[in-house]
Order: sequence, then structure tokens, then C-alpha cells
Amino acid sequence: MAGGRAVLLRGGGLGDFLLALPLLRALALRYREVVLATRTSYAELLASRGLTPRFLDVDGADVASLFHAPSPRLRGLLDGADVFSFLPDADGELARRARGAGASRVRALASRPTRPPHFALHVFRDAGLEPPRGLLETSHLARAAPPAESLLWLHPGSGSEAKNAPLEEFRARALAWRGPVALSLGPADRALAPAAAALARERDADLVVEPSLVDLAARLAGAARYVGNDSGVTHLAAALGVPTEALFVASDPEIWRPLGRDVRAVDLR
Repeated sequence: MAGGRAVLLRGGGLGDFLLALPLLRALALRYREVVLATRTSYAELLASRGLTPRFLDVDGADVASLFHAPSPRLRGLLDGADVFSFLPDADGELARRARGAGASRVRALASRPTRPPHFALHVFRDAGLEPPRGLLETSHLARAAPPAESLLWLHPGSGSEAKNAPLEEFRARALAWRGPVALSLGPADRALAPAAAALARERDADLVVEPSLVDLAARLAGAARYVGNDSGVTHLAAALGVPTEALFVASDPEIWRPLGRDVRAVDLR
């Protein structure tokens, strides 16, 4: 082992978090203990899939204290630890405070690379680790068994209008599919609700609106196929091992395509 404890600091959106899963798994193989500072809903998702690293709320007081005076609890976790951080630290103050609290090493990980290679490869380079074989083709939350029915799951939103493919892309796939269809919308997709509801009525599809992350993962795991934009839900489907078609209209799929064993990135830019 490289050391006794690693601390991984990861906020951001769902897709960003899921793209960091390979690093989390790599750290778990190298360290006796891994502390994951992330959002509570992400920790609940991992627990629902059987992954239970030690958890620290990235939006809580202990992590916030890193930006002024590390709390006693945070000092205890950082003492002797190797820290891997995606948190903004343009002036290096976070790294200095972490080292001042006893961290052995602090690795700053780029959260928004603008050029290839893939984000996950950038992460391992920044972490000073060798990327595992098959990194981009591994579904890191893979379901245990294939689905019982031929359900097509569509997620026409993304949280950003600029990243949304035209709804007709989803309508065409829904009408061509011979089995059952489900559509989902997240909290940031409310502007799409009328059009999605109309498509659900036209196709006699289920419409799932703003489910919890754990519930969404449980439902998605039963899909035979998934189509979505460059979004956290698309990364979740791929991570679960669902055959995934990811539609890119704004970002670069060479950098941001979901990780998974059966992923097709469609560049519509």
C-alpha cells in the first residue's frame, strides 16, 4: 500500500462524480482506508450498489473548514493522509491548509479539461497513478443480471438547454422501439415537461419525474437500452451496464463520453 489513508474530495454534478469512480476504486486497492468527501445523495447511491467508503459531506462544515481553519475532525482525517482533490484551488490555499493539517501529499485534479484524452485519463495522470486496463469500457456500478424485459429508457434533459438534443431524436427512437418505453425528467428539466408528457401519451410510455437518485438507479438497472444527452443520468445508465446511446450536441465526446462496456457516443455538434 502507498499509505494508510487517502482522502478524495469530489463535489460537482452526478456525471462528474461518476467519472471519478475509477479513481475511487483504484485508491481502495492502494490504501488501507479511503475517505470520500462528496454529496450525500452520491454516497447513498454507492451504498445502494454495495460500495461503502468512509463518507464525509463535501457540503458540510468539516470540508468548509478546510478553506479557513481545518476542524479537529478534519485534521484527524488529514493527518498522514494522501489527499486527492477536485475542489477549486486556483491560488493553492486549499493545498497549503491541507498540508498544514498534516496531509502527507495533496494532488490537485483538473475538473474541466478542455482537450482530449478522456477525462478519466486526465484524472489518473493528475493523481500520479497508472490507469487500469479497460478503463473506458468498464461499467463501475454494473448490475448483477440483464433486465427481465425489453425496456427502452429515454432521458431527454440534461440540466442545460445547450446540451439537449432535439426532442425529435427521442421521439424517433421511442416510436421505432417495439417494447415498453419509459421517459425520465430531473429537477432541472421542468421546461421539457409538457413535451415529454405529450410524447409519453403518444407512445403509451411511463413518465418518471424527479425520482431520488437511488430510486432512479434501481429503475434504470432494469432497462434493456438507454438514450440520453450528455448528462449525469446518461453516465449513471452506462455505469450500471445498461447499453447506452449518449447524444452530444455541445461537449466533446472524446473527453466526456460515459464510461461503460456498451456505450455509443453520437456526436451531433
